Amino acid sequence: MLLAGSKPGADPVLHRVALLQAGSYFTYQIMENVCVLADHDIIPKSFVARLNRGSPTTARLYLIAYRFWLAGVSCDFLRLAREAQLERKKRAARGSAAAAFAEEDARVDRRWWIDLVIAGAWFPMALHYSSSSGGLPGWNVGWMGVCGLVAGGERIRGLWKATA
Repeated sequence: MLLAGSKPGADPVLHRVALLQAGSYFTYQIMENVCVLADHDIIPKSFVARLNRGSPTTARLYLIAYRFWLAGVSCDFLRLAREAQLERKKRAARGSAAAAFAEEDARVDRRWWIDLVIAGAWFPMALHYSSSSGGLPGWNVGWMGVCGLVAGGERIRGLWKATA
């Protein structure tokens, strides 16, 4: 369990990043669900007004929710940077025995690149929706579709290769 602390031998920095990411996604999900339910009159507007400085509209709450989503996506970049740092140290410590680990290293590198592409695909979408200035210039549903296609396609490609 994530809240129980890092496992023995696990990297404490990666654990903190995982906690931050889980908290960000949890908050994003709760806030977005509240907004959707309020927009469909399932949750009373008075509840939204209590969360939203007296305003019964959900626009500001959506913006805050999307900023938590952006924080969660950004944590992937922090995680990947830390994993790369740890992997470099591990490989440097192997020294002359590095050739014996070539297949494992290639697998780790593939997984790392898949995660980087997926995070890179979600990032512009999260950045667009979390912007209070109306989003990224030139952003449209076509770009949103490309981001989703790249992220989903890369995930499927990685899963497909794992079954080979």
